[in-house]
Amino acid sequence: MHILIIPSEQINTSATSLDGIFQLDQARALASETASKIGFVSVKLQFSLPMLSKAFLAKLTGRNVHASLKSYSLSGLAALSFRKLLNASSFVTFDRVQNFDVVRNEGLYLLRPGLANDASGWTRAGFVAVKEYIKKFGKPDIIHAHNSLYAGILASKIRKSLGIPYVITEHSTYFARKLVGGALKRKAAKAFSDADVRMAVSPPFCSLLSSEFNLDWTFMPNVLDSRFEKTPEFRPRGSNLVLTNIASLDEKKGQKFLLSAFAQNYKGRTDVQLKIAGIGDLRESLESYASELGINTQVEFLGQLDRSQVRELLENTTIFVLPSLFETFGVVVIEALAMGKPVIATRCGGPESILTPELGRLIPPGDVPALIEAFNEMESKLNNFQPTKLREICLSRYGSKAFCQQLFPILQKFASKPST
Repeated sequence: MHILIIPSEQINTSATSLDGIFQLDQARALASETASKIGFVSVKLQFSLPMLSKAFLAKLTGRNVHASLKSYSLSGLAALSFRKLLNASSFVTFDRVQNFDVVRNEGLYLLRPGLANDASGWTRAGFVAVKEYIKKFGKPDIIHAHNSLYAGILASKIRKSLGIPYVITEHSTYFARKLVGGALKRKAAKAFSDADVRMAVSPPFCSLLSSEFNLDWTFMPNVLDSRFEKTPEFRPRGSNLVLTNIASLDEKKGQKFLLSAFAQNYKGRTDVQLKIAGIGDLRESLESYASELGINTQVEFLGQLDRSQVRELLENTTIFVLPSLFETFGVVVIEALAMGKPVIATRCGGPESILTPELGRLIPPGDVPALIEAFNEMESKLNNFQPTKLREICLSRYGSKAFCQQLFPILQKFASKPST
């Protein structure tokens, strides 16, 4: 079977990039377990029509031009605008990522960039990329779109124009955070309605989407990265307690609550450390907050890690903590479990579909006293959590085989018959 995966984010734009990692994890699992042919389309938007028009006028009148367009002459700006508007295929490039063919296209923001405005430019560039993909690699039997904004909207357009069936998996927290409304929500609703199957990455998220769009949803968890399926070295637990959090550093990930709870419970304990991995706009303020709380010598901010570094960090962790305010799943939770580590996480839309009492503890989001209580309970009962058992449960639910046994029959059922 030939599967075309369309993420709503870019795919692996550099050696250290985390872009599209969940879709690549799924592709590797499917390629390994089912021998399917799998390709990707990857879309980015660069420059907006208002920006190009403004730059052209600025050049004419001798005013300053945005740094990204300074090197262009007047004729260069005119040629760039012409290509962006009338020759979108000239920006298409072909790439190989982890042995998968990737067709990339750099589109144009038709309006000022924004969640609602970006759909038209993104789907326009994506449609061109899909047609170029078909020219080079053949027509896929089915498309797997990840997120309605904007891959699902694009898949709906492709189905209507090219007759390719599609399924959609929704991961985004946009709907839980009520960030989508008006015309954009109607476009998302149509993308969901037109899909052969609608999947979401946790049962609570399925329920939310079902009530929001009055459609049936199928639970389809994310897959464990195959690199975490390799058995770790289970070392005896040392005397030090190492708490770890891996997430982007932004408000919805709840690190401020984590720092507050850590300070109240562990400040001054030299045998307890907190390691926070990830990048984001809040890094500076979180570091300042750790200093204000007097725990800066116990807290280490590690920055962005690649997957091998994440694995190494988790191998040297005692308890993994995910204090998020919103999650649709929580891939890093299953990565921690695969390394045999118990988890404390919040009931924020995703982790409650993963964690049971034998795997860790669930607490309400933003509840510092509950987090402190979970710290103390987990520390006192660490011996109840056997690393090999945690790993075994995780692989049985989220390993490559388990994942493909759930997803592949769905893709087979709705795929168009290959031409002969």
